[in-house]
Parts: sequence; C-alpha cells; structure tokens
Amino acid sequence: MTTTKKAGKPAAKKPAAKPGSKAARAPSPRAKSASAAPEVAPEVAPEVAVVGGGLGGMTAALRLLQAGFRVTLFERHDRLGGNTSSERINGVEHDVYPHMFCDWYANFWQLFEQDLGLKREDHFTAHPGSMLLAAGSGDYVTMLNPTSLEAVFANLKSGAMSPAELVLLGYSGVDLASQEFDRDGLNQLQKLDVNGFLYSRGYATEAVAEMQNYLLTLVWSIDSDRTSARTYGNFLQHSLRFPDHSPFDWLLKNSLNDGLVEPFRAKLEELGCTILTGTDVQSVRLEDDGRPIVRWQAGKAKKTTARTFDFGVLAVPHDAMADLALCRKTGIGGTRIVDAEPELANLRRLSSAAIPVLDLYLKEKLEDFPADNIGLAGSNYGLTALDISQLWPEELFGGKTALIIAASDGDAIPAEDPQQAALLMLAELAKYYPQFAGVTHWGDPDCIIDWDKSHIRLNTDFKLFLDDTGSWAWRPKTAYPETLPRLAFGGDLCRIDVEMATMEGAVQSGTLAAAAVQAQDAALAGKLRGKTIDDVRHTVYSPTTFRAAKLLMLPMAYASYALVALERYRDARASGDDHSGEALATLVENLALVLPKAATEAGEGAYWFYRSLVDKDDEDPGDEKIGLGAAALMVLGEIADFAASHVGGEKRAPPATAAGQAFEGVLGQLAGFAGRALGAMQDGAANSNSTKRRWRVKR
Repeated sequence: MTTTKKAGKPAAKKPAAKPGSKAARAPSPRAKSASAAPEVAPEVAPEVAVVGGGLGGMTAALRLLQAGFRVTLFERHDRLGGNTSSERINGVEHDVYPHMFCDWYANFWQLFEQDLGLKREDHFTAHPGSMLLAAGSGDYVTMLNPTSLEAVFANLKSGAMSPAELVLLGYSGVDLASQEFDRDGLNQLQKLDVNGFLYSRGYATEAVAEMQNYLLTLVWSIDSDRTSARTYGNFLQHSLRFPDHSPFDWLLKNSLNDGLVEPFRAKLEELGCTILTGTDVQSVRLEDDGRPIVRWQAGKAKKTTARTFDFGVLAVPHDAMADLALCRKTGIGGTRIVDAEPELANLRRLSSAAIPVLDLYLKEKLEDFPADNIGLAGSNYGLTALDISQLWPEELFGGKTALIIAASDGDAIPAEDPQQAALLMLAELAKYYPQFAGVTHWGDPDCIIDWDKSHIRLNTDFKLFLDDTGSWAWRPKTAYPETLPRLAFGGDLCRIDVEMATMEGAVQSGTLAAAAVQAQDAALAGKLRGKTIDDVRHTVYSPTTFRAAKLLMLPMAYASYALVALERYRDARASGDDHSGEALATLVENLALVLPKAATEAGEGAYWFYRSLVDKDDEDPGDEKIGLGAAALMVLGEIADFAASHVGGEKRAPPATAAGQAFEGVLGQLAGFAGRALGAMQDGAANSNSTKRRWRVKR
C-alpha cells in the first residue's frame, strides 16, 4: 500500500511559489526557490499516477515521493526499466539494449550516486574510446574521446581517416555546436538535417559526411539525412568538453536490471511507492477540474479498474502517449487530453526505431578480444559488438566469452522472424570474425555458440525515439499549466535541455515532470510541498566560446580541406577520372574555391561572434556557461601542462576517472585558477556562474 510522507512543522508563512520560473529552459511551471514558500504537508498528501516505469517515470516517482506526494507507478511490462530493462531467460539476464553512460550525464550521476547511494567506480568502468574494425582486418582502430591533447594527437594518428579529414570532422562538430538554431523549431529554413547542414558548409567532404552518418547510425540508429542538425548541435554542446580528460563512456559492470533497475525499485518501495507492473493503462481522461481519470487492466484480469488521481505524469513512448492523449481506447467518461490541449495531436508525427540485439554466449573464450565498444565498419545492418564477459561479474561466464551484437540499422535486415534475423546478423558478423562462419540454423550444434544461453530480440516493444528533422516542434512540453493544470509529461522525447534522446534526457525529463507537478500543487494549495524539486544544470561552453573556437580553427580546417582536395585531384588525374564541372565544386574547383569559401565563412563567423559578445540575451539560462576568458586559459593551461610533461620526458598517465586527473600539473592548476578569476571579472554579476569549473574529483 502507498504510505503518506509527512513533512516537518510549517515554517513562517511566506508568499506562494510562482510557477513558470526558468521557462526558457523547461516549459513546466516551477517553484521559484526552496525559500520562496514554506514546506507544508497536509494530513493526506495528493496522490500522483505515474504512467510508465522507464527511467523517466521512475525518476518522476522518486522525486515526488521525496517531496511528500503519494505515488502509484504503472508499468505495462513485468519489470520496470523500459529501454533500460533486462529480460531473464533460462536463468540469464539479457539487457534490452547495451547502453553507454556519458560523463556529462549530471542528473543521472546525481541520482545514481546520491539518491541510490551507489559509488560510480564500484559499478561502472570508464572507457577512454571506442574501436572500429574493417572486414577482413584483424587490426582495430581506436578513437579516443578528444578531451585531452594526448587523445587528439592519438586520433590524428589512428588511421580512421586521413589526419586532414579528421581535422575537418572535429571542425564540423565545433561548427554545429556554435550554431543557434530557431529555439521553437518553427522556422522552416532552419529545419535542417545534419547532411543538409554539412552540404551548406564550404569545408565538407564526402568522407566527413560518411563518418558523421556512421556515428549517428551506430549510436542513435538514425541516418544523418534524417537527424535534426539543431538537436545534434545541442548534443555536441554538452559533450564537447576539452580539456577535462573525460572518457568516451562509462559501462555498467552488471546487467541493467541487477546494476540499476533493482536498486532503483528498492528505493521507490522504501519510500512507499505503489508499483503496479504487468499493468496496462488503457486510457486517461480528465475530470472537469483537470484531475486525471486512469483506467487500467492488471495482468490477465478480465475487468478494468478506473480511478481519479490528484495529478498525473505520462512518461511513455510517443506512440503510447498519443494513444492516451487521443483516448483511442474508450470506456470511461471525462474529457480527452487532446481536447484540452490540441497541440498534443502532433505526437502522431514523431517516430522511433527498434534495434535488434543478439546475445551470443560461447562455448569457449575468444582470445585477445577487446573490452571496448566495437563498431564493425562498413557492415550491413550497422553492427556493433561488446564483450560483456570482460565487464560483468566473472562467475556469470565460467571463463567463456559472451558478446552483445546490436544492429543499429535494423530496418535493413530482410527478416521479421527473430531467428532468421539472428542468422543474417551472424553471417554478417562472420565477415569480421571467421569463428562464426558456417552457422546453418538456430541451435546448430557444430559451432562455438551456447544456444541455451544465447538470445535474440527484435525489440519491437522497446523502440528508441528518433531525433529527426523538425521533430522538436512536435515534441511535448513538460507541462501545459493553462490547459492541463494537473498533468505533466516525461521521457527523453520531451522538450528539455538535452535534446538528443539519451538516458540523461530521460532522467532530466522525469525530474522536470515532478517539478511541474510540485509547482501545480503549490499553485492550487498556495504552499509548497517538500523541498523544491530541481534538475542539475549542465556546465557547458557558452555560444561565444564555441564561436571563438570555430574562428580559431577555421584556418586549419580550410588548409586541411585544400590538402584533401589536392590529394583527390592528383588521384583523379592519375586514374583519368577528372570530371571537373560535372558536379558542384569538385576537384579543380575545390582548390580554386578554398580562399573564397574560407573568407565567406570567416566573415560570417566573425559577425556571429561579435553578436554573442554584445547580446547576452542569447545565452540559454538552462545551463551554466563557461565564459570565454576561462575557456581560453583552461586550454592554454592544458597546452602548457602537456608541453612540460612531454618535453621533460615524463608523459602524463591516463586519468583514472572521468575528470579527476585533469590539469594535474602545476601550470594547469594555475591556469585554471587564473581562468576562473579572469572569467569572473569578464562576465560580472550578470553571469556569476559562467566560469565554474566543470570537472570534479569523484571519490
């Protein structure tokens, strides 16, 4: 049963918190501050129905319970977790998806380390980069997270692309991050995909476009010609963190169920949450006062149950959210959600994709198999591989190898039967690892696969939201206080600071949905219940800093572009394949247009850099910004520290944690201190947090 959580004695009466603070960052109404209203809980706390037991819904439930609300959490599947869940088959846990946890996931790490009380280094392992493997080659190419000079130089020598094109790849990322697209997503000319953006830039090459497409397909299962340039640029603003020495990702040392979902569930139960798994919420309608009426069917029960809650949070995938908003399943009275807020009809415009995942438990150990994420370059279906036997507890594998093979381009697999799809994935995998050649059928005894433990799932019930072009305008806001005063929305499909669909986005959206409910309750009751719910701001470089970096990198980028064009021209002449003038700016034209292109982009970049210097209103209040002065001295400190350690013959050891070893030399520490001081003077009281260091020692 649900328990009622009471707060302490009422504080001195103060004006009620005003909803709507930080509106530019999150559309949900927010309580202004912890001191803006007394912490008061009535005899019976309001009850909130949270529909959706994924990471967003679980986070919303947790934050509301901590604030003193009663919560009932509904989940259609038998386990919580959604796209971060696991399925237990024949005694083996199979994760729905292999997930990467980035270092900048501030809200996720706060939840994991503070709310769940778990130590990151005990449950996760840091990986500095990922690997690429070409078919027929036994040599892996390692790409490191470019957050230190060592990593940058290692990448240039990696062989993934020519050094010149790797410079262009990095420059394209900075260029995207420096753009300020239409925030509302309604400007037609700014509804650009990543491919279209690159085509509009004078430095782009086919190899750079192919690599961007490859990265997007592997990580988010969406091609660059569909990915929103604005959304990808927002992701890059959060992830470009040079020089903080953060790793490429953190990987969980256990199944998602055992390492994340079960500790989360235990915490919810400890706080008195009523958790209804295996329960299908069929419809949600509204009372005249806006309270949600929830109708659900538990398990194999023949009858449904309908009940009115004080507030509701919908944290389900977009198709399920559209079903609930449109009330496609009837049976109860009340107003449809979409009738109260017609904008939510646009949920039907959103899209998602399933990634088939094949778990291969082997009868033997594969020697010298890397422990990192591996992208199989040029593979059909966009295959990736990860050896979990080097990651999860050793006793689960008995010294044998277990691989997770994911098909990021699952739509390309010409089969809808799971086992047929698995055989096609195995045939493609054999081009890279001959050990898997010759598998004739699922259960084939004459191969190295332990079929009793292996499993294939097409994941049609666990689709990933796609950040395609124009989708931002159709994504739901966290709350609609004027039309839906007792309802909030969660999930990484919502409009939040982190626009790219990520686990950080799910956690942040759940927090903001809970904050919206708290603010709605405060507006109705005239007092705030519990401590103010707030998300963790991300510390990122300011637009001014990104634009300055772009201008500084521009000469190197166009010099690299000229080198690429010259090399291609020579190759074309040698092969007799010089078709100048047959396509836009090819070969000879590329060389002739380098200077005009560079001059045009430099002029445009200088203008927008000037604009960001004089127009402080362009700064997004949703994130803490690192000012230009601090950023410059941070980079100078990194260069000085790198030079001192390498010229002296003592190379710096790789950092043990994401950021704890950054600026380990005296010069780096002094530069960081000077940067903070200079940035504080430069930015002034109007942006007092702009020079806050964005790394912290994690113990």
